[in-house]
Amino acid sequence: MLDRDAYSANGLRYVADLIDRIKANEGCRPAVAGRFTGMVADLDVRTLEILEFCMHELRWPEIRDRARAALAGETRVGLTGTDVR
Repeated sequence: MLDRDAYSANGLRYVADLIDRIKANEGCRPAVAGRFTGMVADLDVRTLEILEFCMHELRWPEIRDRARAALAGETRVGLTGTDVR
């Protein structure tokens, strides 16, 4: 079980509940992995924190590998439009 208090402050409480459900129902993994793969393919600021949190908790290698491949050529990962030096 995840520590809900640690995540409720930043709005991830519901995502923590979702992670518990995913872990309890391994049969949903193919469908959920497909959704995460789609999130990686269309990565944006709104989904980044959710994806990071889920993959930290689930640690699915197929999603990690997809993210690495998708981001391999990126040079500005994490920048928000301001040129940080």
